[in-house]
Amino acid sequence: MVWLSLIAIAVAVVTLDPAAPRSASMPRVRPDPVTETSAEPPSMTPPVIPPAKPPAITREVAAVEAIESTPTLTLTAPTVLRNRTRLRGRVFIGIGERIPCEGAEIHVGSYQTRSDADGGFEFPGRPDSDATLVVVHRGFAPAVVERAAALALAQAPSPLRVGLSSALSISGRVEAPNGGSLIGWQLELADGLAVESGSFPPLSAEDLAAGGGVPQDQVRDSPVGWRPRPESPNRLTLTEDGLFEVRGLRRFQKYRLRAWRQTTLDVCISPPIFAGTQGYVWRLRLPPKRPSIGGIVTDAHGVPKADVRVRPTMIEHQGNGGTSFQSCGTTHTDENGRFTTKPLPDVDLILRVDGPDIRGVVLELPPGVPCSDLHIVVGGTGRLRFESNLGAGEADALRVLDAEFESLVLVEELTPGRTTSNQLVRIEGGRSRELIAPISACWLVLYRNSAEVRRVRLHLDPENPTIVR
Repeated sequence: MVWLSLIAIAVAVVTLDPAAPRSASMPRVRPDPVTETSAEPPSMTPPVIPPAKPPAITREVAAVEAIESTPTLTLTAPTVLRNRTRLRGRVFIGIGERIPCEGAEIHVGSYQTRSDADGGFEFPGRPDSDATLVVVHRGFAPAVVERAAALALAQAPSPLRVGLSSALSISGRVEAPNGGSLIGWQLELADGLAVESGSFPPLSAEDLAAGGGVPQDQVRDSPVGWRPRPESPNRLTLTEDGLFEVRGLRRFQKYRLRAWRQTTLDVCISPPIFAGTQGYVWRLRLPPKRPSIGGIVTDAHGVPKADVRVRPTMIEHQGNGGTSFQSCGTTHTDENGRFTTKPLPDVDLILRVDGPDIRGVVLELPPGVPCSDLHIVVGGTGRLRFESNLGAGEADALRVLDAEFESLVLVEELTPGRTTSNQLVRIEGGRSRELIAPISACWLVLYRNSAEVRRVRLHLDPENPTIVR
């Protein structure tokens, strides 16, 4: 009996704690984005009580379920999937519950698909191994897997497994500069995660997660090849109380807000704010003013051009192949071709110069650069309008080509002082609006359902509108 007791004492018993942390290979975590100079001095910003202190990770990454038998992936150069390998995966709601998520949007570069009833998805193409996979579902934080194609190649034939967690928000109040009014100010995320959704103005992954998108009635009623305008709950027009909330945000991520006023071209960027922050107070601080913009407009021979429209302009949105502008302080050249604008904010602006008989010119005006003695040389333009002899069914869009068959930019005047520029122009009821085109235009091409139906030789008259039938 004593002998058995000694054996029992000599046995070492080790208890493994199932809740103890385990070492696991994690996808590479993105660093924080570069932080611009705060638009608000620290001394003026009231203290904000942040949410619970986040861990050391500052950007959330999608939870990718590791398979123990999969070897560790080490890449030193870009890799492309083999022809027989496809990027496959499954999307689940929650990290632990593993409820299949149907209808989630999955973006990899220019590729896009949706998850099926079992949460599964598959890309038949071959995305670059460096491409980032982004999963978006309304009400949940966007999930991010960096170098997803390379990770899928290492795990093949097992699919990627991506879990979605609840989205966070930032809410608070904006205070107008110098006790002024907030009427006319707009607000949105300044640095949301970009995805190629094909919409314009572009929507970020956070906008989509917050419920943004194109209304179905616009999708149904829009002609083929025409992009309807999306809506986003994160793109706000401020009221006098200044209250705001932006949603669809990722945990442990900092975001900046952008506020701008179309009537003055003022732009403000907030300091970085942690997702989940509530009750944030942002006092807007206007950028400094730059001296007046001025100069002379001439043709290629140095002859001054009178009555040319000069528009200081901000780029309001850019991305997904489109650009929207907002102008303020429009002026015209005098009989000597000279012009001067009113003082404007010293921010990134462009100067648009155009007129009924000249080809438009666009100049970049970076902040801090003197712009009081510009010399702008312009070319010629003509006006044209399409009117179908075959009725409304002949064509639904048109474009104009030069002698080298390059597509030219066409300008439409929507209302006095408000224009839009596109290479593909809509035709409604068999007619187009009156368009401004470079005098170098040689061909007018008609389309129906994105297919070319007719090509017409074009000769523009700089003095009189050209009607094409």
